Amino acid sequence: MSDWWDVLDRMMLLIDQEDAALAASGALVVPPANALGNTNPVSSLQVSLDALDAWDIPVGVTRVAGSQEFGEWTIQVDNELSRGTVVIREDDAEPLVLMMDFVHVPEPAEPDPAAPVVNNPTAGSESSPDGAQIAYDDPMAEFVPADIAAMDITIQELYYGTRNFGRWQATTRPEPSGLSLEILDSDMKGIKLQGSLDWIMREGQHATRVTGMDVSASNVADVQRAFRLQPVVEGERLTGKLNLDWIGSPAGFNTESLNGQASFRITNGRVNAEGAAALKAFGALNFNSIFRRLRLDFSDLVGSGLAFDTMKGAAKIDRGLLTLSEPVTVDGPGGKFLTSGTANLNTTELDMKLAVTLPITGTLPVITVLTGLANPVAAGAIYVTERMIGDELERFTSASYTIAGSWEEPEVKLNRAFDNEVEGKQSRGFMDRVLSIFGLGGDD
Repeated sequence: MSDWWDVLDRMMLLIDQEDAALAASGALVVPPANALGNTNPVSSLQVSLDALDAWDIPVGVTRVAGSQEFGEWTIQVDNELSRGTVVIREDDAEPLVLMMDFVHVPEPAEPDPAAPVVNNPTAGSESSPDGAQIAYDDPMAEFVPADIAAMDITIQELYYGTRNFGRWQATTRPEPSGLSLEILDSDMKGIKLQGSLDWIMREGQHATRVTGMDVSASNVADVQRAFRLQPVVEGERLTGKLNLDWIGSPAGFNTESLNGQASFRITNGRVNAEGAAALKAFGALNFNSIFRRLRLDFSDLVGSGLAFDTMKGAAKIDRGLLTLSEPVTVDGPGGKFLTSGTANLNTTELDMKLAVTLPITGTLPVITVLTGLANPVAAGAIYVTERMIGDELERFTSASYTIAGSWEEPEVKLNRAFDNEVEGKQSRGFMDRVLSIFGLGGDD
């Protein structure tokens, strides 16, 4: 390959010398365009390479075929790791256009745990609040993001290792401090992402910032199956927003330096009993016994899991410590579950409080029947009462639990009865309560 570069260098040198001679004589420097509208004498090329290394990644046999029309090159690239079309416009200030059928990014080889790490160039570190050094691997530590060209990118299939991350449409724009990536559209196994990612490099230190990243999906269970996971949460619709940053390149994501905010909302779904460790907490109430005593139908809650109308929550993250700024709320016909507290993303340790509330609309009619007051007027009064002061009445059908341990083995203990207060819980205003009588307002 070096011989070809030598030939190209000599050709370019001869062209520059000829242009300089023409300019000195006052003659026209730019030659007239040919039939294809090109001033460059080369109108097409075909190159086949037996082996190619790109950024120290062996690509293998590569075939390149290109043609030029009106100063614009259209190049077809085909190898084991990528296939598609690259368009190089006549104006160098215009971004490259990449229309790829697939791009396969090999996953870095796992380091030998027995081998000592000495001056690992793909590792980064930072200081924790107590002064300790936090080390993490970064496969792109040697990249300079500002050197990446401006591109308009469409990838039909993006692979990282053996995992298919679906379709992506994005733009890259280099900046003095790094690279700005705008995700215009995507379909990652049913998850749609749209937002901005800034890859910054200062004094050799990489940092990544995700801003206003919108997350959406339909059929939440299918998304989990696409990632070969047992569905824990089902739902018709998922929406969320991410604002995150961490020390390292986009490929060097790590929870030790992770900061930001995240929120989500799932509608019309179910938390499945199988595979959901958190549901161990729900079982501690012995729902079956309670429901039998009330003589109500809660078949949507037992058996296959917990049905809900809305599941939502919001969190702040500080160096991997996730704190629920808005309780994770699971609200449905079978009851309401509110969870507050912290989860350590680095150690998986939990320090949370769970409040469980049985539905008021199921409890009040039972009381009415027992006191002999069941009639249409009483039913209407009960409905209005529940809409207006249901938040206060919920406390009398609630119990709270503490959740410790880890994600895999949560330890749930009864805290106290008649308690539904958790950090971050917000009470409804008077107008919201009035509107709820007529089915107006929303659960935002």
